[in-house]
Amino acid sequence: MTNRDKSVYLERQRVRYRELKKRDLKTDLIEEVSVFLGITRAHAIRCLNGRSRVPGKRPGPKRRYGADELPHLKRLYHLLGQPCSKRYKIALQEWLPYYERYFGVLPEGIRVRLLRMSPATVDRLLKGMRVKRGLSGTKPPRNQWYKAHVPIRAKDWNIKSPGHLQGDTVAHCGTTLVGQFANTLTLTDIDSGWTENRAVERKEASRVRDALDFIEKSLPFSIHSIKFDSGSEFMNHGVITFLQSKRNREKGIEVYRSRPYRKNDNCYVEQKNFTHVRDLFGYERVESGVLVELMNEIYEEYWNPLQNHFLPQMKLIQKERVGSKIKKLHDHPKTPYQRLLESADLNDVEKARLKRIHEALDPIQLKIGLETKLRLFFDLNRKANQGGARAA
Repeated sequence: MTNRDKSVYLERQRVRYRELKKRDLKTDLIEEVSVFLGITRAHAIRCLNGRSRVPGKRPGPKRRYGADELPHLKRLYHLLGQPCSKRYKIALQEWLPYYERYFGVLPEGIRVRLLRMSPATVDRLLKGMRVKRGLSGTKPPRNQWYKAHVPIRAKDWNIKSPGHLQGDTVAHCGTTLVGQFANTLTLTDIDSGWTENRAVERKEASRVRDALDFIEKSLPFSIHSIKFDSGSEFMNHGVITFLQSKRNREKGIEVYRSRPYRKNDNCYVEQKNFTHVRDLFGYERVESGVLVELMNEIYEEYWNPLQNHFLPQMKLIQKERVGSKIKKLHDHPKTPYQRLLESADLNDVEKARLKRIHEALDPIQLKIGLETKLRLFFDLNRKANQGGARAA
């Protein structure tokens, strides 16, 4: 018997049940329905009284959110770069005014419901809208001289002020490490999460040094220390002497390295390798110098401002082992920009400059410009790769 048949049967029995006056006749009908449908007497009573669920009808309370909110929810989700629901909810509060500027003012009811949505509701409504791993090009230098000059610093959980960074490179090599290909240098501030990226054609010491110099001038705070892995692009005389020298700094930058084969020592930048590089450019091979320049334009003009000023991040503040599981507690999602404004280590001049930069930015404009440049990048890279394949 189908659910439809059961529904028709119950409707007929409900009419009979309401018409019966004698208690014993009602008892007999309850028994009949219970046996026929294979349910308990209590369930049969609820069915005959109309209080039980009609087959095919959704249980629970009525839906609060539906077709009116979903198009805006999905469009904002893609504009924000598909963040987790907790970060999405926080970012929504700042992005909505910009969104309405470009896509029209939302009806008050829809706007209120969008802002009221819990992270769990966002996850449920966006369910089904959620990549392989790349190759590592990290190779230690043949000469081990750096071990005496660059100390190991294992953990960074106790750092509470901006200016202490972790650095790493991501190889845009495709499926092979043979030949020359582009790399992205990523520097992440441990305390605020502020992240800057810079693409280089090759991991030569001079190119990595120039990229570090460019990023240092772009940061809204001074660098006190940097920690790398033991890759040869960092552990060389050119890069280390450049960082440790005073140059235009009050004092040199302290350089540290992580323990070999311990990626968690550099966990802050390792996670940014995916969210800020792989999630943006994927795993395609990039060889052209023109494309490297375009990557840097995307990083500098669109991607880094978007991530640092308008996309909240969560920080792990506590871990506790409960039996075989580890319970993690994260703080309230905030953008790196907000964390820097709340920091007591930045002076008023630095904060005022940061505010002026923030007020001149528009997240929707950044996102539209980003998508335009990315389409151009992938079109050019696809043609370059096809040309290389034909030549081979």
